[in-house]
Amino acid sequence: MSRDARGYAHATLSAARARLESAQDNATAQLRADQVCYRIALDEQTANEALRRATLALDQLQQLQQAKRQ
Repeated sequence: MSRDARGYAHATLSAARARLESAQDNATAQLRADQVCYRIALDEQTANEALRRATLALDQLQQLQQAKRQ
């Protein structure tokens, strides 16, 4: 293999490695973003359930107070 061919092959390999590293970094960043979104969705689901239970408890309290007045 000539010196020029080796140089070209080396440059091509270096560029391919750089693209692979960039793709891996992008995939890692996307995975982290997906994990954050998933945690946010779980937190939102938990908050919605807590709100639903609090609303139910408030409704029951109001019914008890109303029944007590009668």
